Amino acid sequence: MTTTIPVVKPVSQMQLAPGSVVTIPNVSWQEFELILHELTVCDRHKLTYLS
Repeated sequence: MTTTIPVVKPVSQMQLAPGSVVTIPNVSWQEFELILHELTVCDRHKLTYLS
């Protein structure tokens, strides 16, 4: 049996190249709003919520 340890890191600390795409599965609307709130200090991100 393999145990998976989740990695917890603030989204604002992620560094991505321009044009990068990140998919975060199983995110609730409430979690998405928290991510939006965390990234409000920077306007260079484009976020989309797909349910």
